[in-house]
Amino acid sequence: MLFAINETIRGESCRGECVMKRLAHIRCEAGNNERFHEVLDICLLYTSSIEIFQDGEAFIDITPCRPVKTVLEELFAKVRSVCPEVSIGVGNNKFIARLASECTNGYCIIEPSEVDDFLRNVPVTRFWVLSRDIQESLLQLGIRTIGEIKKIPEKHLYAQFGDIAGTISGYSRGEDYSLLVPN
Repeated sequence: MLFAINETIRGESCRGECVMKRLAHIRCEAGNNERFHEVLDICLLYTSSIEIFQDGEAFIDITPCRPVKTVLEELFAKVRSVCPEVSIGVGNNKFIARLASECTNGYCIIEPSEVDDFLRNVPVTRFWVLSRDIQESLLQLGIRTIGEIKKIPEKHLYAQFGDIAGTISGYSRGEDYSLLVPN
């Protein structure tokens, strides 16, 4: 199971302080609905805003008025009691959070200032928002990491990939504007 927290600025305050918005990405064993529902029940302790992403995966809005590390430690302990093999990653959006959750056997926080360094060596084959065909095309062009995409002028990406080039370029900079859509 993977569990990712997405941290972005939210323009609200709690007791006069700025509150960070946190989205959690959860991945359980595909097909293990009982375990997945137990994890979702734990998440309901934090929020009712849950987006089922695909089989055994969900994004969850958990915007508490506490430091992210406190939330991570508490959530990690509760979820680990149900799923011993849990990972938690913290990022500034769904894309970074999901990638970060794949990189750890505990929990990992990727601060916005660390995104470039984090993405620099991530293989394009882990570029989960792109189809396998586009990943293969990038590899055929000799582009092996997400960091290498960032170095390519966007006009060259447009020549190769057309309208999807802007999306590829944005993700290579760690940009993801997708919203949590509760379902």
